[in-house]
Order: sequence, then C-alpha cells, then structure tokens
Amino acid sequence: MTMQIAKDFFDRFPSFLLREHDRVTIDGWVTRYAGTHGGFLEFMDADNPHLTEVFEVQRFNRLNAAGKIIHEPDYFLHKMTNAASPAMTCDDSIAELTPAHRARVEARYALVRAYDERRIAGLLKVNDKAIAACMDDLCRAAEEYMTYELPDPEVAEARRRWKEEGGRKPKSAGVVARPDACSPRILREWTSRYRRFGKSGLKDNVEGQGNTKSQFSLEEQALLSKVVRDHYFTLRRPPQTKTVEAVALAFLKENKIREAEQRPLLQTPRRDAVRREIGTYGEFEKLVLRFGAEEAMRKMRAVKAGLKHARPLERVEMDEWKVDLHTIMSRCGLFELFDNDELERLGLLDPTRRWWVVVAIDSRTRVILGMVLTSNPRSSAAVRCLDMIVSDKGVIATAAGAESPWNMLGLPEILATDNGSAFKSGVFTNACSDLGIHALQTIAGSPGMRGKIERLFRTASLSALSDLSGKTFSNAYEKGEYGSEKMACLSAEDLSRILVRWVVDIYHNTPHEGLNGLTPLEQWQVDLSSGNYPLRAAPTYRQKRLAFGIHATRKVQKTGIQVLNVQYHSGALHEWFLKHGNQSVQIRWSSRNIGQIEAKLDYGWLEIPAVENRFDGVTAQEWTATMRALTAKYAKSREISDAVVFRALADIRALNSERMLSTGILDDGMDTKGLELLEKQAKGSFDIVPAQPGLTKSPDGLGHSILPVRPAAQQPQKSKQADRKAPDTKNLWLEGKK
Repeated sequence: MTMQIAKDFFDRFPSFLLREHDRVTIDGWVTRYAGTHGGFLEFMDADNPHLTEVFEVQRFNRLNAAGKIIHEPDYFLHKMTNAASPAMTCDDSIAELTPAHRARVEARYALVRAYDERRIAGLLKVNDKAIAACMDDLCRAAEEYMTYELPDPEVAEARRRWKEEGGRKPKSAGVVARPDACSPRILREWTSRYRRFGKSGLKDNVEGQGNTKSQFSLEEQALLSKVVRDHYFTLRRPPQTKTVEAVALAFLKENKIREAEQRPLLQTPRRDAVRREIGTYGEFEKLVLRFGAEEAMRKMRAVKAGLKHARPLERVEMDEWKVDLHTIMSRCGLFELFDNDELERLGLLDPTRRWWVVVAIDSRTRVILGMVLTSNPRSSAAVRCLDMIVSDKGVIATAAGAESPWNMLGLPEILATDNGSAFKSGVFTNACSDLGIHALQTIAGSPGMRGKIERLFRTASLSALSDLSGKTFSNAYEKGEYGSEKMACLSAEDLSRILVRWVVDIYHNTPHEGLNGLTPLEQWQVDLSSGNYPLRAAPTYRQKRLAFGIHATRKVQKTGIQVLNVQYHSGALHEWFLKHGNQSVQIRWSSRNIGQIEAKLDYGWLEIPAVENRFDGVTAQEWTATMRALTAKYAKSREISDAVVFRALADIRALNSERMLSTGILDDGMDTKGLELLEKQAKGSFDIVPAQPGLTKSPDGLGHSILPVRPAAQQPQKSKQADRKAPDTKNLWLEGKK
C-alpha cells in the first residue's frame, strides 16, 4: 500500500535539530541559529547579530543534502565556558596521517580487535602472562584486520574451513601483512584507548617522543590530585577551565605559607597538567563522580538485547545479504558505459549470478538509509552504503519511478555492523572515524544485536522476491526440481528497480509492528514534526571527499596536479610549488565527482578545483567512457579540442542519466589499484587543447576572414637563411570574396 502524505511535509520541517547555541555555516557564511517562524528559519551573523537572513525550510534542507552546511552543536555554549568544542574538523582524522603513520594505526587496530575477539569468546584470560603466551596466535588472527581490500569469497571460505576443520592450508592469494608482536601492557593500553576514542585513539606521537616523566615532585603531585578530586569531580560538574583556576589558587595559598616558613616554593601546574590529571580517571569513574551511580550505570551498563532509541540516526545497523535470486547480464545497458576490465571487476561478465546487497537501516524509524548492489561483499560496497546514509537519494528514487520520497539522510551516532570482513577493513573503519561515527561491531554469533536488519532481510525475501523468476531456496528440499539458473530472466537494472521500488514505495509505507502500527515513513515524519531531530547535520562535500576519497600520491608540477588527464590547479597550490618545486603530495580523489580533489600540503588539506569547471559533478565512469570513445574515434590525434571533448562528455552524461538507477546503487568497486589502472590507460590517450578560432565575417561584409594559426603538429625546422627570407605573417588577414 502507498500512503498519501502532504506534498509540503519535507518543506515545513528541517532535517536535523537546531538549537540556540549551535554554529551553522551555510555555504561559507558563519551564522548562529535564531529561531523558527512558520515555515522559515532565521539565522544571524556570528559576529554581527544585527545582520540576519531568513531561509525557507525547503531551501535549507536542500543545502543540507548538498553538503553545504557545517553544523557545530553547542559551539557558542562551549565558547562561553572556554571549553573545547566537540565539533569535528577535517584535519582531526585518520585522513591526515602519513602512509607510515596510518600503517602503524592499522597494525595496532588489528591486534586490538583480535585480542577483543578472544577475550569476549572466553579464549583468553586478561593478564600479562596469558597474553604473552598467545601473542603469536593474536598476530596471526590480526592478519584479517590488516587487509584494505578483500580476497575472493571462495578463498575466504576455504581459509575459514581450514581454521575450523584443519587439513591442508589453502594457498594465499598474495602477500599477507602481519603486525609485529608487542608487550601485553602495550596491548592493553591500546585496547583502552580504542574503547575511549575509537580508531583515532590509536594514533601515536612518534615525532614528539622524549622524556615523559612527570616534572612535578611528590608534594606537587599530591596537591594537584587533591584539588582536582575535590573540585572537578563533584555533582556540580564545573568545567575544566574553572578547575585550572582552582588549582592555581590552591598552589598560590600553599606557596604563601611556604614563603613565610622559608621552605622551597612549589611550581604551579598549568592547564595541560590539570587535563592530564583528569584523564587519569576512568570513564566510568568520571560518570559516577560527576553524574551519580545511576546515570553511570544507565550509560555504561552492558546491553545485549532490547535496545531502545530516542531519536532518528541514534543507531544505524548495516549488514550484507545474498539475494535469493539469479540474474542475467546479457540485456544490461551498463555495457555501454564500462570496458571489459571494469565489467569484470563489477561482476557483470558472468552469464548468471547471485548478487549481494549491503543495507543500512535506522533503528528508531526502520527507514532504509542506504542500499548497494555488489557482486562481492567487499569494503568498497560498505563504504558506498555509508556514503548513501549521509547523502540524498532522491535521484535514485526518481529514476526507479518511485512515488514516495527517499530524502532521509544524516550522520549516525552509532553504526552497528557484524564481524564481516568488509566492516573490519581499514577503508571502512577509517571512513567512520573521519566522520565522527562510532563503529560498533556486534558480538559474533548474536544476530539479536542486529535484529532489525536481520528481520528486514527475511521480509524482503518473502515479500519482494518470492514471486520472481530465478528465485533460489534455502535448501534442496524447498528447491525441489525448480531450476533457478535456467529460470533467470532479470538483469541487474531490473533487480535495481525492483529493490528500490520495494523499499521506497512498499516497505516505507507498510505499517510496522515495532512502530505501534506506524509506517517507517510516518515514524520519520512524526519525529521531525515533534522536534525529535537527528543531532548532527550531513557532512559537507569536503568531509565526504576526505572520508570516502581514494588515497593516492601525485607530483605537483607548474601546471598543477593531473589525475586521469584532468588538470587541477589553484593560486595556493602554485605558491606551494614556488616554495617546494616538483614534489609528491598525498591526494584524496572521489570517483563520484572529479571536479575537485584534496591535496595534503604543509598546512593541511587543500581543496583544489579542476582547471576546467565543466568537470564539476562528472563521475569517473562518465569521464573514462568519454576518453575511450574519443581515443577510438581520433586514434591518430594526440590533441583534441576542448569543444569536441565536452560535447562527447555531454553525450555520455546523457546516456548515464538513463542508467542512473543502476549506477546509483551499484558498487563500482573503485579503489587505489583501479585508479592506477585507469591512469595507465589515460596516459596513452590525448591532451585537451583550446578550440581553434573559426571563420568570421569581415568588417566590410565582403566575405570571411580567418587568422592564420600554427598547426598542432610539429613542423620541420627551417634553415636560418630560409627564416630570413620568409615574410612576417603574424598579423596578416586572408580575405576572400563571397
């Protein structure tokens, strides 16, 4: 059934929670939220409260979906108390690390996850002697977490059987990275930091290593600990800045007494020392002392089932599902947009196959926030699904012919996944960390921790696919004599359309028992209309490029940075080039939009636009398809005019708009190796040059005129004598009669 909703519903309510102390940067303008008046939102300039502007809710929501809003909750509240703002910055992430530093983080993360798995399963005692005894086993188990991309599913299945059943060890598909062993104490410290701060807590400070011993005497340390305990850890919950002042006052009083008694004075601890002292307390102990035992137990009590959620995007569950359906590829229109290597990577060359779907569901409203079709459950599909969670999916729903909206988006607070390899990979966990998402990997063998999405897969199998040709069955008895592969008649595009229509028009509009009879779409509307908003805005395009972009290294030249025959340059990059010359830098490149890249320079990440602004919004698939078509048509030309190039690109984009449904939810599998392969192909193609001037009417109207232009091909050199005799034709005009 399809629920009829008010057409202006999403035009009357903002898509996330706004409060008076929030700082909201709207397309570069730094503002402070002032209030809501009917269907309008009022913002005032952060520096000049007399300068205000009113936004329609519809326009504001579109800016949020376009990634042009930066939302910093309670920024001005923290500023009044001089406390650090919790807002995430682009540089406060794993994306800023050098490859060597990132490799150390990955190795620590792998050991921590392997240690946690065995501790939770009861296979390891939590003491130094037991950890040291099984350190070699932990290093071997950590290999699985050291992979950035995943092996073939058959190879992974063979290794799993070998681990469980024994026998001959399967041959490795390549070089397997293994972290170095460490001491038990270091491993337990890494585990503690990971639990408190996530993956970013495993970053080190190799450059700042040195003497870490305390500079304070026993008397100074004792007085510091007493003041911090008596002042900061109380139910009044004063900020750290007030505690710093209390410490300074206590040391001042003590030094006056010592001065009168002619005893040595104590050195006064400063802000960093006070913060370090506060950091020595455990998180649970902090909650007990500052909020009370009941609140501490409520926040940190172990939970295995029956989770309740108060607002949308408080918890999002993500999982993989092997679709119970065989599809055929012979009628797939995507063949026109990809070459054989890309089709093989996408899994589109198999005559028939079963697909995997990676799905994300909001635990509060049961709304589907992301859905990706992939030939293998690899990390790129999980990252693509995460991208869909924080992006508007209206274009995909429109391409499928859906009648209901699919514009629900936002930044999850907790993302719960299983222990699948795609969710353990560095690509996925780094993306979560860079966006400030707490990635929670549930206990293996406990599907109840992801009960909502497990029930969704069962519903989809029984509802969406039960009557389609090519359906598979859970066992041979149910299958009987039904030939799933012989009955397959759906293409990947057909499957994409069926899944999107089922999610957007049927599932979202079906009453749900867990929602007290409301549909997921109704629950989402009820929450927003009652002011129960998600806590954070969607990430900006720049944050998404840093989180989801492909890692690569490129050399800066006087023409800028080149990726896939596209030139990127800016004034700031040229200033850096004048100082450093031809040096290699780290970049982040997004296959979803090649109009801009990010480059890591001395002072952090810099957004660099393409020299030709017509690349903005172009995908890597559209551009590579254009290069292939032009290379085939102009095989002997090393230079092609920009007019010809962008006409061909416009034709390819028009073709891709017809395939938007499939390319919107189909995992392209693009990674660093795929980009390197495309780069090798692009180096042998062509260069883009400005179009040559054409015929123009002469001023007197008697014919046409053309300015002579040197041919693109290199001319044979003439002798000096011939050069002296040759006339100067630089400013000559050739005139002809009509």
